[in-house]
Amino acid sequence: MNVPLKGGTKTPLFHTKFKQEVITKLKEFKPELIMLSAGFDAHKDDPIRSGEAKVGLSLSEADFTRLTRRLLKVAERHAGGRVISVLEGGYDVSAGTNALQSSFKAHTLALLNFKRVVPEKEPPIKKEEAAAGTPQDASQLPQKPVTTPRASPLSPSHVVNPVRKLPTSPGEMVILVKQTTDEADEVDVDN
Repeated sequence: MNVPLKGGTKTPLFHTKFKQEVITKLKEFKPELIMLSAGFDAHKDDPIRSGEAKVGLSLSEADFTRLTRRLLKVAERHAGGRVISVLEGGYDVSAGTNALQSSFKAHTLALLNFKRVVPEKEPPIKKEEAAAGTPQDASQLPQKPVTTPRASPLSPSHVVNPVRKLPTSPGEMVILVKQTTDEADEVDVDN
């Protein structure tokens, strides 16, 4: 999906368009998985905005966090929380601002800190309902949701390790993925 915007589009209009066009279409489509190509060249300090033309957008780390959270809510509702995020780009790696690093960090924190709402306990399906294929009475379902940290299928304990150092660069992310993959290799998938 492409939502054309003019260079220099103000942030409130950007969020309005994102909500009206992207989020609305995603809700209608009801995806089973959301794949994000996370690019940060729309950051206000990215070189694409340099010069008199100011051709890019002027988003901040808070804007990237907001966008990520909106997409996670759609993923939670329609895709069982399944999201894949791949770093695409961003070009400001200067010592003074490093918009790529700060935007990447904001996005990653939003992913890691997302809270899923899950039922306390799902009631067992009655034999006659399972045979008939009919849903259970809604009064038997848990009434009070519990908020839990977003589960990580790659972690042996199935929760994000809050002690783990957050990566601050793409290179550190590669190291983190390698460590997480090594941990996943230790998980007993037969039990």
